[in-house]
Amino acid sequence: MPGSRKKNKSTTELAEKKKQLEFLQKAIMSIYLSRTEEDLQIAVNKTLPALCQVDSIKLTHQPNSKKSKHTYNYSFVHNNKDYSFLFYKNTGITGKEKPLLKRVGKALESTLISIEQYKQLKINKEQWELAFDTIATPICLTDLKGNILRTNKNFREKTKMSKKDLLQKHYFTVFFGKPPSSSQSYQEKRRENLSIHGKNEVFEISLQKISQNTENEIQLVILRDITEQIKMEHKVAQSVKSAEMGVISSSIAHELNNPIAGVQALLQTLEIQKKHTELSKDLKEMSLAIQRCNHIINKLLNIHR
Repeated sequence: MPGSRKKNKSTTELAEKKKQLEFLQKAIMSIYLSRTEEDLQIAVNKTLPALCQVDSIKLTHQPNSKKSKHTYNYSFVHNNKDYSFLFYKNTGITGKEKPLLKRVGKALESTLISIEQYKQLKINKEQWELAFDTIATPICLTDLKGNILRTNKNFREKTKMSKKDLLQKHYFTVFFGKPPSSSQSYQEKRRENLSIHGKNEVFEISLQKISQNTENEIQLVILRDITEQIKMEHKVAQSVKSAEMGVISSSIAHELNNPIAGVQALLQTLEIQKKHTELSKDLKEMSLAIQRCNHIINKLLNIHR
């Protein structure tokens, strides 16, 4: 009989400990999943008071210097901000209970710091996405095969597709409406035409590899609209050609002008000397030919001007 009682007592204690352990696991999980101070406060109040054998646990930002036998204060500072977890027990907190409450407070401190880090990461992520979307040039992040991981607002507006629809599709196919003609190496630049509503646009594609780790490498794809730049390049090229033609025509004109001027002077002298001879008619024809040559030379000079 005594052995049976001991066995039943051990079984009861084991069941009770198992129940406490399961409850503790749930408590830890609910605290771990907290993403705000409010969530943490709710999770703590639902789970920890019974485990710590206190009536309540309160999170405050006011440093508490008052000593009370009913309250154990666990305080710490993070990012120049005061935090306090107040463990309250109506019947009073004994010295034996304080080491446990200190360990619990330290665990809650780690959890709260993680929440603050998560909050900061979330803010940084929102700021990064806002900056990413405000870039006026269509850009996207892809894997090394060109499959889209993230796009900015301008890219989505050009393709008229949502984030969800663009995900894991090849950037070139969705942007230009055709499969890529050949693979592109990192940091390569090339030009592609895009026709939208009958309007032809030219984009310069730039790929830049972003090193993260060997298992998950990504690349930044920049699609810069260079339509106006191409038009300006054509205008400049035409201006250069015109200037070159002007220089050439001017050089030819000057080279022709000198000997023709000398011939014309000699013809005028011969005409005076041979005014009543049979050669006078031929000399006049030659003079008219010289005048036509002068007219052509003037046209060449006008091209330069």
